[in-house]
Amino acid sequence: MGRKYKRKTDKQRDPTVFENALMEVKEKGASVRVAAALPIVDQTFRLASYSVRQVLTPNKDSSKLFHGLSTNTTKRLAYEYAVANKFSVPESWARDESAGRDWLTGFLERQGDLSLRTPEATSLARMTSFNRTNLCIFQTKLEGVLQRYQLSESCIYNLDETGCTTVQKVSKIITQKGVHQVGQVTSRERGELVTMVGIICANGNALPPCFIFPRVRFDEAWMMNGVPPACMFIPAGG
Repeated sequence: MGRKYKRKTDKQRDPTVFENALMEVKEKGASVRVAAALPIVDQTFRLASYSVRQVLTPNKDSSKLFHGLSTNTTKRLAYEYAVANKFSVPESWARDESAGRDWLTGFLERQGDLSLRTPEATSLARMTSFNRTNLCIFQTKLEGVLQRYQLSESCIYNLDETGCTTVQKVSKIITQKGVHQVGQVTSRERGELVTMVGIICANGNALPPCFIFPRVRFDEAWMMNGVPPACMFIPAGG
């Protein structure tokens, strides 16, 4: 079965069915319940409704709780939920004890606002500390410091660091099948991690980035070649 099914006929899509039901309500004074119970309307809805085979209902709270589900976990959960509720499932589900790729693709398309993304690794300590109580304490103390010292936006800075490797990541290449090992030329096989520090002010101004190298001595002539103006270089042992 293809994952991009295209309807080949307009069967059960006759717009006159709903127009006649609307006429029953407006001109004849029938209630919406009575119009929906008309034989042709009821048959159209029963044949065109696929929600009776819906396995999982939309639930997007797991990713917000830092416990998002992978594709394999989602497919296994769909199968277990269907078995627990005695839903009819394809034979491939029972054989693999998991939903298929077609179901997962259709599930993501039906929701519309779901997508596959690579999550950022977050420690348990950081996740548990990010709550309403701690945020209120932080905001209260911050407001007290700002009022006590009469600090403006130009006096507030935020700093964050990130790691930059000195070896470029190789991209996928086309090679012959059956080759067990494929190589690609780089500057080094294993590079060193250089820390880049970014500092930005609350008023929108930003300071030049600062690079921290894991060495005591270094040559600024080649390390400053091609970098943005006014960048700072600091040795880790300095």
